[in-house]
Amino acid sequence: MITLTDIQTRFPGAFDAVTEGQASLVIDEAAKEIVEDVWGNSYDDGLLYLSAHLLTLFVVSPGVGGGGGPVSSRRVGDVAVTFATTRSASEIASGQFGSTLFGQRYLQLRRSFQGGPSVPLGNSSVVY
Repeated sequence: MITLTDIQTRFPGAFDAVTEGQASLVIDEAAKEIVEDVWGNSYDDGLLYLSAHLLTLFVVSPGVGGGGGPVSSRRVGDVAVTFATTRSASEIASGQFGSTLFGQRYLQLRRSFQGGPSVPLGNSSVVY
């Protein structure tokens, strides 16, 4: 199982403000989302990136994944921003993972050995 120190060592400066308690809760949550026996030698890497993704979304930069998509137009006078709302099927399937580099890397790792779909279990899913 990874620790906050592992995350801070891998991503220097990005998680300095995170407390042990916050990290522990997020790592425990992330560990419920992947199956160690299936991930094998990649388990710690997957847990590291998924934890970093969740810490970014909920602790470091809450709401970073809440935007409507990439900016498709902007105007400076009277400030106007338009977000692109069309997303590809893969973006929809990946949910919020695309909103951070950590989530994107987690998806790359998951796709490298995932042969089938996620199996829903209540309010969460386990990746096989």
